[in-house]
Amino acid sequence: PGAQLAKDLGGACLHYWENIQAFESRFNAAMDSDFNSAKVIGDLYEVVRCVNRLAAQKAVKKRGALLLQPALDAFEMCSKVLGIAGQDPREFFDTLRLQRMKAQGTEISEVEALIADRAAARSNKDWAEADRIRDALVELQVEVMDRPEGSTWRARID
Repeated sequence: PGAQLAKDLGGACLHYWENIQAFESRFNAAMDSDFNSAKVIGDLYEVVRCVNRLAAQKAVKKRGALLLQPALDAFEMCSKVLGIAGQDPREFFDTLRLQRMKAQGTEISEVEALIADRAAARSNKDWAEADRIRDALVELQVEVMDRPEGSTWRARID
């Protein structure tokens, strides 16, 4: 069913489908060729690029979930064999955030307090204070992302 859907949707979908169908054989060939993990990572990156192209297509958003399972299988295979991409993404980014903040001497509790203060200022429509706090966060190398469900943040890596 996935092959027919890829043919029906054409373009980037068909390119993705052909790419992902050949992934396992390319993976095995790279492993047989002196454990060429760099080749595997390059091939995996191409799968990610294809998935990103798919995500941008309106028709795929409606019917494309079936196409994504082989990509998830490829990620799982790489995770098991190479030990990459096995960590929960949220956990990975939390660890990265902690390491980045620690390296620059900033306490996470300080950032969280500023985020809470900024949320309160925004709630009170005190835009000048919210902007001042955002500027203070930028000085701490923190990027704030405002979403309907609340603000999140990440450590900037320049």
